Amino acid sequence: MTFDQALAECQRRGLHPIAGGAVAAIIVSVVAALASAYAAYSASQAQAAAADFQGKIASRQADAAAQQGKIAEENQREQDRRVMAAQRARIGATGAQEDVGAPLLAEMESASNAELNARRINWATTTRVQGFQAEKVGQAFAASSYRRQGYVQAGAALLTGAARAYGAYGGGGGGDEQDPYGSPNSNGVYTYRG
Repeated sequence: MTFDQALAECQRRGLHPIAGGAVAAIIVSVVAALASAYAAYSASQAQAAAADFQGKIASRQADAAAQQGKIAEENQREQDRRVMAAQRARIGATGAQEDVGAPLLAEMESASNAELNARRINWATTTRVQGFQAEKVGQAFAASSYRRQGYVQAGAALLTGAARAYGAYGGGGGGDEQDPYGSPNSNGVYTYRG
């Protein structure tokens, strides 16, 4: 069947063949929509990958902070044990009894300060670890949001492209938005359509 025969058959059936320019417009609209959708999806995936990576870094920082805090607390306890041992040795060298009066109060104060030092280190470590863990959770949420945003943007690009292709096929102007103020009436006054 030749092109002219196919054209005649389409007209006989009431079908309207697409002009060459309209075919090109449709193809360009479809390709542009696909490219735009892919670009939106790729960009969102890159952002999500970066957020995932930042979350992994935060997780590793939390682990490192916990280990550093544990070591710092152990070091502080050891240092305080040595200070209290030296204090007991000095008290013993004077010949005073360790379990009554001022020597006992000094040992109790030293023990209390030692425990307070260890707890402060523990509290600071816990706070630091929780900060890194919160960062990890925030980055996971951001990665999820970036992925979702990519899907939405890709879908919107495809729908916009489909509307433009339909507009090119149907002669509807390629899907471009109309001016919300329309065109002037017979008196030259614009009417808002919004």
